[in-house]
Amino acid sequence: MWRLWARSTSPYLSRLRTTMGVENFWRQLKHNYLHNYTRPRLDQLVWVLIHKVTPAYFARMDGLQDGYRMGRSKPLTAYQRRFKTA
Repeated sequence: MWRLWARSTSPYLSRLRTTMGVENFWRQLKHNYLHNYTRPRLDQLVWVLIHKVTPAYFARMDGLQDGYRMGRSKPLTAYQRRFKTA
């Protein structure tokens, strides 16, 4: 069996779940950003991580802030609330 290298810092999150997250990250990285490169050099991989992957993750985090209604419909407008109570 191969050695687990991704470890969780939280006792509530298992090592298997942490490893699955890391494997998922690498799968998405290869599919979305490295699909044109068969064996990218380390400097090229670091450039892709810094200039392409990181801005995409920051944009996604900005969209998922506390005020974002993930998985819910938009809040009702004032007209819709009045119409619903009438």
